[in-house]
Amino acid sequence: VLDEINNLERLGVMPRTELLRRVTELNARALFPGRDIGRFAEGAEASLVALAADPLLDLSALKRPMLLLKQGELLSTR
Repeated sequence: VLDEINNLERLGVMPRTELLRRVTELNARALFPGRDIGRFAEGAEASLVALAADPLLDLSALKRPMLLLKQGELLSTR
């Protein structure tokens, strides 16, 4: 997926903010339509990836997750 994200970025088919929204929020909802994920809101599932840096500034930050949380359970930290 990271290669695809980088290729779309290189092609300039959409702003980086929209690209990241699609691969996070929209992708999560498409893959798991029965779950309330892909957004920060009361009642939403606590599944997230925390990155070392802002991917809006540096897409390579997607390769460096610092924390993985799935349904409120800590999976790993760096």
